[in-house]
Amino acid sequence: MIKEEVDLVYPLFDGAAETGKITRKAFTEWVVKVYTSRKALAHSLNDTKTAVKELNKLVTAILMVVTLVIWLLLLEVATTKVLLFFSTQMVALAFIIRNTCKNLFESIIFVFVMHPYDVGDRFVVDGVPMLVEEMNLLSTVFLKLDNEKVYYPNALLGAQNPHHWSPIHTVVVKEIENMNKMKMALYSNHTITFQEYSERNIRRSEQALAIKKILDDLHIDYSLLPQHVHLTKSDKN
Repeated sequence: MIKEEVDLVYPLFDGAAETGKITRKAFTEWVVKVYTSRKALAHSLNDTKTAVKELNKLVTAILMVVTLVIWLLLLEVATTKVLLFFSTQMVALAFIIRNTCKNLFESIIFVFVMHPYDVGDRFVVDGVPMLVEEMNLLSTVFLKLDNEKVYYPNALLGAQNPHHWSPIHTVVVKEIENMNKMKMALYSNHTITFQEYSERNIRRSEQALAIKKILDDLHIDYSLLPQHVHLTKSDKN
C-alpha cells in the first residue's frame, strides 16, 4: 500500500491513527463491523427489491385492467353504457375500500419517499427499542431484544412523530472543582446507525443548543464568587 492509502486506512481502526500500529483486537472489531454493515446493506437491498416487486405487481394489475378496457372499446365489444355501469360499480367499490386504498397510498409514500429507516436500524415504537428486521410494502417487521417479531403497518408508522434521540439517557457527575463547580456528562443514545457521522454531529449540536436554551429558560447560570479586594495606601513624597 502507498502512503496515501495507509493514511486513509489507519483512522478505520481504533487507536491506530495515534500509535501507527493496528492491534489484533482493533482488527477483529473492524472485521466484525464491516461484516455487520455489509449484512445490513444486503438485507436492505433485498427488502427494497421485495417492496419494488410488490409495487410492480400492483401497477401491472392496474395497467392490465386499463389495457383490457381500451381493447374492448377499440373492438366495439363493450359500449359506453356498459363501461359507465362498470365504472359506477368500481367507484362504489372504491368507496367501500377507501381505507385500504388510503393505507396503500400512505405506505407507498412512507417506503419510497420518506424511507426513514433501513434494515438493521434501531427503532423505538411506543417506548420499546427494536431492530428493523424486514421491510415490506404494507408492513415492517421489527425484532425485539428477546427476538420476538412484531409487525407494524407502514401507514401507522408514518403517522408517528419522529424522535432523534432515545428516551434512555444517563447523567454522570464527573468532577467537583473548588467546591463551586460541578462538571456533569450527558450520555444519550441515537436512533440512527453509527455510519451516519454527519447526521450524528448535527444532532449533537442541536442537542447542546437545546440544553443551553433549557438552562436559560430555567434561569440557571453561573456567577463568580465574591472576590476579596485589598486596598493598600502608598506613601508619596
